[in-house]
Amino acid sequence: MPRKFWLMTVALGLALVGIAPLALAKTIEVPKDYSTIQAAISAAQAGDLIVIAPGTYKENLTIRKSIELRGAGPGVIVDGSRSRSAPTILIQRTHDVVIQNLEITGGRRGIQVERSRDVIIKNNLIQQNRRQGILITEN
Repeated sequence: MPRKFWLMTVALGLALVGIAPLALAKTIEVPKDYSTIQAAISAAQAGDLIVIAPGTYKENLTIRKSIELRGAGPGVIVDGSRSRSAPTILIQRTHDVVIQNLEITGGRRGIQVERSRDVIIKNNLIQQNRRQGILITEN
């Protein structure tokens, strides 16, 4: 087998390995695909994007995988008042999480990040939680 062909094969293989995780990532829509955000999080695989339609979602969320939660526009409210002793969003023992374009309210804390890294929280309105808006511990 000519050396040039072998090098091209290796280069193509490496390129496919780099692209494969991107090809496997999918977009999950709430409430179209799942009626709750937590159900979408539970079904998601690492790298997936969860897009949330405008509305009020009375949930406390737990994230333990690399995903992105994104509000589809203004008026996406995550209301954690069902369990006022828990944070509205708990990000725990994971990495590469993005939370954006949400209004986060009603919990003990808006967002609590525990033992996680590379967490991006942007363009959110975090208000009317019992304690902190964002608490980061043991990172």
